[in-house]
Amino acid sequence: MVFPHPSIATFAGGRQRALRVLGGVGTWGIFALLLLPYVAIRGKGDELFSPIGFEGLERAAFFGVPTRFLQEHLYTRDMVWLDAFGLAMHLSWFFLPFVFSLVVAFTERKKMLEFYCWVLAASYLSTIFYLLMPVRPPWMEEGITRVLAERSFIEYTQADDNPFAAFPSLHAAIPMVIAMFFWLRSERGTALALPLAIHGLLISAAVVYLGEHWVLDVLAGWAMAGVVAWLFVSPGVRAALHRIPGDPLRRVQELDARIVALGNEVDQQTPGPADPERLPRAA
Repeated sequence: MVFPHPSIATFAGGRQRALRVLGGVGTWGIFALLLLPYVAIRGKGDELFSPIGFEGLERAAFFGVPTRFLQEHLYTRDMVWLDAFGLAMHLSWFFLPFVFSLVVAFTERKKMLEFYCWVLAASYLSTIFYLLMPVRPPWMEEGITRVLAERSFIEYTQADDNPFAAFPSLHAAIPMVIAMFFWLRSERGTALALPLAIHGLLISAAVVYLGEHWVLDVLAGWAMAGVVAWLFVSPGVRAALHRIPGDPLRRVQELDARIVALGNEVDQQTPGPADPERLPRAA
């Protein structure tokens, strides 16, 4: 019997990688669509209730206002490099879900949709507070600078149509959600949890210094990340979700399985040159 030419296996491997990338791009699209209602909801909080200020609470909790302290001791020294670093941390947050969804896609693709569900859960939980308790960010208080705008590093647009959607801080929550996902649910990416958590701490410190968030916003974001992790690892919560009419959790799991099977079909059907056990034997 004639053995398959190595180029066939090479083509199959390339096809498998292409399917994996297409699957990842497809789930990116699903993720973006599922975020659209969140974007619409978060913009309505200041229309329902009057925004409140946290400066008094911060002063009582920390015997001072951390944002004021940082700006008085750092921003006034005109350290442009520090502000640029703050900008880098601030902007890096926007890429985290997409970058690490790729990590999941290429290491444990069967958990890719679950990864997105963790991020979506944090986003939608935050909207409850954005609707019921809009909060004035620090830069709206007299004497506190919105550093990125003052430096002309960023030109703010109407895309962020609700500056009062601040408590809890998703800048603080999302990095910790991703870190806990890799710590609790990943088999291959556990080592990423600590660097991600450190990166999350740097982002949190940056948004406080830059005048974007209060420390209380950040602490609430960390607490919400813990709640999201508990929701996804708790057997009791999973059992309750399966009892929802229509069993949406099972449907998500089935969709996840179909995406995994998309790339695995090539592996099952085509022997590779480095896997002699799967080669057909001569008669």
